[in-house]
Amino acid sequence: MVDSYRGLRLEVLGPIRAWKGNNELDLGSVHRRTVVAVLGISAGHTVSRQVLSDALWGDEPPSSASGSIYSYISALRKVLEPERRPRSGDGLLASVGAGYSLRIGEDCVDVNRFHSLRGSAAKHRRAGRDEDALQDLDQALGLWRGEALAGLPGRFADMQRAKLGELRLATVESRAEILLGLGDVDDLIYELTALRREHGLREPVAGLLMQALAKNNRVAEAIAVFEDLQTQLLDASGIEPGRQLHELHRQLLAGRTAARTERPPATAAETAERPGRPETFVGREDELKSLRTSVSALQAGRGCVVWLEGEPGIGKTALLAEAFYGPPGSEAVLRWVTAQELDSATPAQFVRDCLAVMGEAPASSLLRDDVAQDLDRLIEALAGLAANGPLIFVADDFQWVDDASAGAWWRLARLCDRLPLLLIAVSRPRPRSVTAERVRARVVSSGQVISLTPLSETEILHLAERQADTRMSGGLRAALDGGGGNPRYLLEIIGSYLAAPRRIAIRGDAPDVPSQLAARIGNHLSFLTAQTRSMLQWASLLGREFGLTHLAATGEQNSAELTSSVEEALASGILANDRELLRFPHEVVRQALYHQVPGSVRSWLHRNFAQALVSAGASPGYVAEQLAATSIAMDSWARGWLAAHIGDIAAEKPGLAVKLLRRAIGSAPREQHQSEKHSAVLVRLLFWMGRDADVEARSILARTANPELVGEMRWILAYLQFRRGQLDGADLESRRTLADPRVGSPWRERHERLLDALAGEQSRGNEPSRDVNDLTLLDDASRAAVAAGTASWQLAVRQALPAGILVAQAVERYWTVDGDNAQRELDALTDVEPRLASYVQRRLGVLIHSVAALLAAERDDQKTAELRLCAATECAGEAGGGVPGYEFLLVAKSELAELRGRPAEAMEALLRLAESGVPLSARRLWLPRLARFALRLGDARRLEQVQRAAEAEPAEPHGERYLRRYCEIFVSGDADAMLELAQLMADNDVVTQLALRAFEDAAWLFARARRTAEALDASRAAMQRYHQAGSVWGIRRVDEVTRFLSQSPRHFVNAL
Repeated sequence: MVDSYRGLRLEVLGPIRAWKGNNELDLGSVHRRTVVAVLGISAGHTVSRQVLSDALWGDEPPSSASGSIYSYISALRKVLEPERRPRSGDGLLASVGAGYSLRIGEDCVDVNRFHSLRGSAAKHRRAGRDEDALQDLDQALGLWRGEALAGLPGRFADMQRAKLGELRLATVESRAEILLGLGDVDDLIYELTALRREHGLREPVAGLLMQALAKNNRVAEAIAVFEDLQTQLLDASGIEPGRQLHELHRQLLAGRTAARTERPPATAAETAERPGRPETFVGREDELKSLRTSVSALQAGRGCVVWLEGEPGIGKTALLAEAFYGPPGSEAVLRWVTAQELDSATPAQFVRDCLAVMGEAPASSLLRDDVAQDLDRLIEALAGLAANGPLIFVADDFQWVDDASAGAWWRLARLCDRLPLLLIAVSRPRPRSVTAERVRARVVSSGQVISLTPLSETEILHLAERQADTRMSGGLRAALDGGGGNPRYLLEIIGSYLAAPRRIAIRGDAPDVPSQLAARIGNHLSFLTAQTRSMLQWASLLGREFGLTHLAATGEQNSAELTSSVEEALASGILANDRELLRFPHEVVRQALYHQVPGSVRSWLHRNFAQALVSAGASPGYVAEQLAATSIAMDSWARGWLAAHIGDIAAEKPGLAVKLLRRAIGSAPREQHQSEKHSAVLVRLLFWMGRDADVEARSILARTANPELVGEMRWILAYLQFRRGQLDGADLESRRTLADPRVGSPWRERHERLLDALAGEQSRGNEPSRDVNDLTLLDDASRAAVAAGTASWQLAVRQALPAGILVAQAVERYWTVDGDNAQRELDALTDVEPRLASYVQRRLGVLIHSVAALLAAERDDQKTAELRLCAATECAGEAGGGVPGYEFLLVAKSELAELRGRPAEAMEALLRLAESGVPLSARRLWLPRLARFALRLGDARRLEQVQRAAEAEPAEPHGERYLRRYCEIFVSGDADAMLELAQLMADNDVVTQLALRAFEDAAWLFARARRTAEALDASRAAMQRYHQAGSVWGIRRVDEVTRFLSQSPRHFVNAL
């Protein structure tokens, strides 16, 4: 059928035109020419009506679309083949199923000849025949008559224009490289200068022009080209030219004419060689071993199919390059083809690219009718190459492979059963077509799937130290958290930090990303559609996590309208699902998007977002973050909303509550009553958080007429002086208050109790007491509220509450296994900038940070535990056991050592309790832990010491009346007795740290006695309690016991 229409030619590299012999055919309207373009680019293949509809009308086809397409086809048939019989399905423009096929040879369409000539040129260049390659490239460029698909509207035309325009420019650059190598630079300089004027920011063009000028002894002009490009790039996007151009520039400055630099391949068909080994590679030991095993198997003639997947930038290419480096992979031939998103709608385009990579230039004799024939030729080429030795064939960006090629890919995989062929498909997790998903499923069943996850914290530190060639600094360590373990983003952060170490701070609460880093990250996102990038910018204003309903509310859209953009962002790894929320897995990406929105616009949006989120039912803390992010003065709505929700905000984010109160006070007219209320709440929160609030309290005293507020502010001032040891000042403040008859009973009662405490301190010579309990200084009503278990934040916004009570509540909640609320209390105390004074940190800092470290250890958060432990150690200084909470510091050190698998070190920390000066009544609470380590390490002497210590004092604080029995059981090693004690505490609803570990200890003792069934029963009971308590570390310990139970007796005993 093709031979019958050999005289027909189509041109798409310019205006759409058709010729029969020397006569041009009248194709008619824009719609008809669009149909011809789509069918011509896919000549010899079937194009569905849906594809034609998308090309003609995009996402909004008219109701008459099917009829219109039929009319266009009928009209074109009359033009292209006037002799055609009516209702004939065959012929030049044939009906095939639910689509149409233009049955002409591929060499009859100029774009196919263009591809063929480019492939032929690439083949000549690989063979070292540059003159022949130059001739092919000249012919390829000679086919162009202007902009591709000129005059055609629509997304299909736009995509093809972009793709073909890029290929044309890459062809010009390839031609220039050849001329540069041949030494013909005079005319080339003129051509490249004109090309640079048209594409001023394109680095390969600038590099070629620099080399041509240098070869012509015009070095100063070459340097000027670099400097001009550098200025343009910095002005346009804040980024520097790439490494190759910098190296070329350096060589020119050194007075040397640089060797010709290699331009990265611009098309899939040119990417056939081994990728360069990454300069820095860390981690991925298991994945690397798996790939190298597959590569080694090739030497023995065994093939394999591999599916490698991971988010963009996660290191898929780097892993392959590392795996292929050196023996045994160096002996294998490598062919690498990359699928293009623009080609995903073109049937069998990926197969064509594969053929080009194999050195088989696409031509009509090769690619005439359908995918099967194309695939047969590819299989023949692969088999021929693999027959001569090991072959590695990589299909990169497999998520963009067209359906026809993806379906045919598995036929290639069958070759691996009989040839030394390693077939590797590299893909993002999403998007993938149904056909590609089937390919992956087959690989799961008969090959191997490698899924790359973010780097671990240790691997991130190794990467940074190797890349920076220095030890890790605190600033860089903090900045790396924003990379989310993604090597691409981590390397960008490291590069920016090394360039400007003081300017980068990748933190969720204070976006501060250098513009150059933001621009580079933004460039990585250019593959996304404009609609998705806009959505992501909008979402970046909502913070690290956000709900789809919140995104819709702030954008005045419904959730359905956002679906396509959200799906694309999820597919690309820019967003992730986290329970019912969406999340930016890489904080540096969110901040780059955030900074793309101008600052003035951001402030206005944050203020509007806050009000929209209130209407959408968002939590007060979430709304407060939006108000805090704007620089606009608080209006009456914002101040009123803050007054109504300050308690909820303080409970969730106390530091944020203080920030907003300060802004509300600064924005409100001085005479407004609401300003005084805000000021009073601010002083209470500062006082509750342990900060010195003298200045704010005195400011209220200077202008308030409220006697109750006077009594409260003076009590705060007196208390602060009392804790500083300024007893005379505290005495004077309280007596002044009691002399004022307007002050009511609650505050009179507090001042009287403070005076009683002062009287007892006079003998100390103004030395502040460590023993006075803050609870005794409160009035009866407040003491009753605290005793009833009311959360301190609920009281703190209504009346002055010392931070010492907050500490006491946090400790009590820790003992009673209420970790969430204990952490909430401590967050208020640790949410203090180091430069701010803190009366409670000076007195109770060791206790605060030590308990925080213990809570972090329960969550298995070793990083936070270590930071809190360092803070506690710093607060303790040289004082040792005389510091309140020192026993918690030693226990926290022990817990962290155990968490890291160092039981001897953990026991050593606990043993220091006996030498630290800590009161015996405090030490006794930790005796069961010491007994556990002594038994585990086989230290009988320590076990006896524990038992004697448990019997030494009758007082048993914190309701630990089971402590003595607990220690006795450990000494005896009686598993049944431990289970009985655990069940007794459970029956009596005892919820303490001691009771929490009882079932675990019973399981451990049973396992030690090789009583597997009882050990598993106790393990299940322990697991249930740890889940309820949210103890990740406890769950991990029980997992270790159950895992040991499955080992051989000898290994099991050694493990225990």
